[in-house]
Amino acid sequence: MLRPCHSTPYRVRFRVETVGETTELRARVWTRGATEPTTWTVTATDSAAALQDTAGGYAFDLYNSVSSSSVFIDDVRIQAWPQP
Repeated sequence: MLRPCHSTPYRVRFRVETVGETTELRARVWTRGATEPTTWTVTATDSAAALQDTAGGYAFDLYNSVSSSSVFIDDVRIQAWPQP
C-alpha cells in the first residue's frame, strides 16, 4: 500500500471500462520519477444499470488527510482507451 508523504509528487492513472453488464474502475498510483506499476493499485466494479454504456465526465475530489497543506493537480490528460 502506498502511503502519501508530504511534498512528494505522485502520478495517477485511471481506467474506467464497461465489461458486459459491469463498469470496472481501476487506478494506479506511484511516486513521480518511479516506474509505473504493471498492476492496478485499486480496483472496483459497479453493476448499476444507469452507469452502463453511458458517456460521462470527470471530476477531482481530493482530501489531504496528512496535513493542512495544499494539494495540487497538474498535467491532466484525458483520452479514450483504444478499443480491442
